Amino acid sequence: MKRKSKRKRKKGTIKYHLGKFGKRVLPHSVYAYGRTVYGGNPIIQQTLPGWFAYLSPFTIIPLFFLLMIPFVVVGVMIILTSQKVYVVEHNYSHIHQYQYAPKDPSVNINQGIRTFTVDGVSYPQGTKTWMQFEVKEKMKAPVYFYYTLDHFFQNLRDFHDGRNMQQLKGDAKIGSTRLCRPFQYPEDFDDDTAEQKFVKITKPDGTVLVRSYKEMIYNPCGLAAWSKFNDTLRLYKVASPEDYAADPSAYVMGGVSGTVPLELICDGGDFDATGEPIAPAPGQRCHKKGVGMKADLKVRYRPITPREDWWSLRYPYPTDNEFLNQGFYNNEAGHSMPDLMDVDLHVWMRSSLLNQFKKLYRVIDVDLQPGTYMLQVDEFFDTVSFRGKKGFALRCKWWVGENNTALGILYLALGACCLILGVAFGIEFCLQKKGMNRLSTMKEPRRSWYLHDPQSPQMEAYFNRRLHRHIPFAELNALRALEQDSEEED
Repeated sequence: MKRKSKRKRKKGTIKYHLGKFGKRVLPHSVYAYGRTVYGGNPIIQQTLPGWFAYLSPFTIIPLFFLLMIPFVVVGVMIILTSQKVYVVEHNYSHIHQYQYAPKDPSVNINQGIRTFTVDGVSYPQGTKTWMQFEVKEKMKAPVYFYYTLDHFFQNLRDFHDGRNMQQLKGDAKIGSTRLCRPFQYPEDFDDDTAEQKFVKITKPDGTVLVRSYKEMIYNPCGLAAWSKFNDTLRLYKVASPEDYAADPSAYVMGGVSGTVPLELICDGGDFDATGEPIAPAPGQRCHKKGVGMKADLKVRYRPITPREDWWSLRYPYPTDNEFLNQGFYNNEAGHSMPDLMDVDLHVWMRSSLLNQFKKLYRVIDVDLQPGTYMLQVDEFFDTVSFRGKKGFALRCKWWVGENNTALGILYLALGACCLILGVAFGIEFCLQKKGMNRLSTMKEPRRSWYLHDPQSPQMEAYFNRRLHRHIPFAELNALRALEQDSEEED
């Protein structure tokens, strides 16, 4: 008896506190909302209903037609504007067909504009190429100066993976450089069967270290950095006879014959790695800063930490290897190692999706007036060996980019899809209103569809509870009273 009384008191206490809590915090209407024949409410039973967006045809059909309008308007604007974008683009690789190691000197011309001497051997490299072209329309500043490449596959895995991200960040511990092959060690394509080679390193205290090529690593390593575009582009405007006669000192003589008066617009080689002018030439009207992305300068790349086992552009100690002393790749005279802080390297390392692409080289700060222009190129980048092409491009700043007709067609296609869906849903809605409503044609559910015995008392109770589950208690009591009245009358 004592145990029963304790249990009753405990139960009453809990009920009292729960009722008191409900009255204090929640209104009675909220507490009683959704009470079912099972007792409690959705909060206590943890059976709160989910939210569903029941979209009606009066909302969906007009929405598709409204979406069609901006897609069609923007698509037409892009197509019409793309036709007005003026772009100057030419190739120059066919003029001299430059190769790093010419196979046919009569075709692949190497003028040797730069000569590199290594171990007493002279290596002439490079070809000076002049190209004349016309600018027919005024190009307003800023004018973007690009170099273009065709049939160069940056989208291949070997190019995209041919780098070490920790090394590019300037970390001392770079982990594995296996992905950098075949430009991992300063040997000919990492040939294990080749004769072992060594480098003698002299430190400031006079200590001489001997390291094998296998103990040294290119920094930066990999195919991506090794294949960096290294042609130098200079843009000139051909002066008219009247302008040249008025001020001959403002022009330089150049061109194929060397007697054409030229006005310098942009000397692409007159900048250091960070974009600062080295020796500003008179008339320099372009800049290099801002060509790359801020994330590259602040996050992805850091200056090289000098180490004796890193074959890099600025090796900290004198050695007996002239290629290393001058910052060249091994056995590649004139092919300099890239600087990790060079903006041109950052632009190059961002892989292109297609094998025909252009990358930003410089930004011209003045308007280009219609007239004759000359492009001077110091060629060091070999495209003939892989049957590629290289050139340049000039374009202005437009909101649509340039000739982007494909984007306009895509917008028109999306607008057409919205129109088709809107019409299709409209026809379906009209057919439903004419008597083809699915609710009137679908069969009513039967008890025989369930796995339980349809005649069992459990199934009968289940159906009754499903019927009264969401009926408020006031209405449920009224229904029960009517049922009782009908039973008494019977």
